[in-house]
Amino acid sequence: GFTGLWTAHSLLRGDPSLRVVVLERETAGFGASGRNGGWCVGDYGGPVGAVEKAHGPGSVEAMHREMHRSVDEVGAVVAEAGLDCGFHKGGAVYFATNDGQLGRLREHHAEVARYGLGDDDWRWPDADEAHAVVHARHVRGGLFTPHAATVHPARLARGLAVEVERLGGVVHEGTRVSAIDGRAVRSDHGTVRAVVVVRATEAYTGSIEGHG
Repeated sequence: GFTGLWTAHSLLRGDPSLRVVVLERETAGFGASGRNGGWCVGDYGGPVGAVEKAHGPGSVEAMHREMHRSVDEVGAVVAEAGLDCGFHKGGAVYFATNDGQLGRLREHHAEVARYGLGDDDWRWPDADEAHAVVHARHVRGGLFTPHAATVHPARLARGLAVEVERLGGVVHEGTRVSAIDGRAVRSDHGTVRAVVVVRATEAYTGSIEGHG
């Protein structure tokens, strides 16, 4: 998936002399990476207070900036490699059609503003402007962020796998990993030994011995 492919890609761009191997049970992008909604968005998936509590003042804004930068980084890699995956950075509108949704959007807007993100990052269009974009019924208002893009996820995953191999890495598809023992990874085709092992198994972690 994307965790493993982006890790491999970043390592090889940083140091082309590295030997990088990706082991994939199915085909690259088989799981959620290749079958998601196609949004590349620099936004939190949950409350941000925990970040500040763990890392101190300024950490929330710093993390936001990195997530915003990551959207542009995806676009830069797509352009550089010429990946045909429909990447388009046009922003995203979060819109409300009832009072509950409107209240949550206002809370989110106030929260990001409190952590130093202004109208350049999150803007509050009026109901008419939001409706003109989404053409949904009963739109009450919305939030707009420019830090979002759309992409064909499966094409991006497949293209990234090809790019990893072009940079000198090796992607072994159809290779089921059964166990990770320190720096040794056991698969149905043999054992791979490495100085560093990255477990990028996400939702499939439970299929590996001892990681249920």
